[in-house]
Amino acid sequence: MLVSLTVVLPRAAGTQWSSISAIALSLSWPDIALLFAIWLAGLATYGMVQAAALPGLGIQRALLLNFAGSCISNVVPFGGVAGTSVNFAMIRRWNHSTQSFVRFIAVTHTLNLVAKLALPAVAIAALLATGTLPTGPLVPAGAAALGALVMVIAATAFVLLSESGASFTATALQTLSRFAGRALPTLGAQDIRASLSDFRVGALVLLKCSWARFSAGMAAYSLLQFLLFALCLRMVGCSAAVAVLFAAFAVERVMTLVVVTPGGVGLAETATAIALVALHADPAAGAAGVVIYRMFTYFFEIPVGAVWLAVWSTMRLRNRRRHRAMPAR
Repeated sequence: MLVSLTVVLPRAAGTQWSSISAIALSLSWPDIALLFAIWLAGLATYGMVQAAALPGLGIQRALLLNFAGSCISNVVPFGGVAGTSVNFAMIRRWNHSTQSFVRFIAVTHTLNLVAKLALPAVAIAALLATGTLPTGPLVPAGAAALGALVMVIAATAFVLLSESGASFTATALQTLSRFAGRALPTLGAQDIRASLSDFRVGALVLLKCSWARFSAGMAAYSLLQFLLFALCLRMVGCSAAVAVLFAAFAVERVMTLVVVTPGGVGLAETATAIALVALHADPAAGAAGVVIYRMFTYFFEIPVGAVWLAVWSTMRLRNRRRHRAMPAR
């Protein structure tokens, strides 16, 4: 990952790491404070989406889930499973059911996927409207993202709204459970069809009751993320048009879905810098702005999440010891 940032990124952008780091380190403390405020506002906004996806969760616990899960998934390759396991332990500690957690994960992950895949289409429309759409890989990449978005929406509707879709999914899960039976014996013992039926009903009710909160929350979260991205580039002297910045932002968001490295680190920064250069942004300033943005959305989540997770684990251990020390009645 370090090699990707210090070697591959500068070469891809057509600049040098010394130039990128010098520009990035030129930020003033008031600028950094403003970026931190916008970053935290975005996380709080997404916390409201999480709270809507799991009634009774609350914003504070949603933030704890977000930081703890990101801390794990940003460190371990394919760390989404490990982060989800940590979140599951926390959810069960707060007396939420397993079914509620599965529904929560499915809804929030689908919302994130749809939001990220929708951005390239909006970006291409903005570039077309401003006459800045270049020839090159951006158009086919945007078309591929749009095709993936349609497939995700169609697959979700197929599972939630169609009996045949639910039956197909249940059969697939039952087949997988036979192969994973030794590693996950509890999965094979469940009545998957009944569980899936309960999941469908719960998910449809949740979407029907909270679709406005989900839509507004994800839109506001994406807007705050873009504002953070745009300010990171503006503060280091990147004067590219707003449509250009939004196109690069869309590339970065989609590349975070490529989990070959934790959080797509290295790949996301390089692809975003290439997009900026292709759209005629200054190479050094563009790359520096991207690195600063990723510091907030990737690197800072690791120590902050580690602290929150350590505090939660300590409190949990203390409560367990206190419970054991209580005299039996």
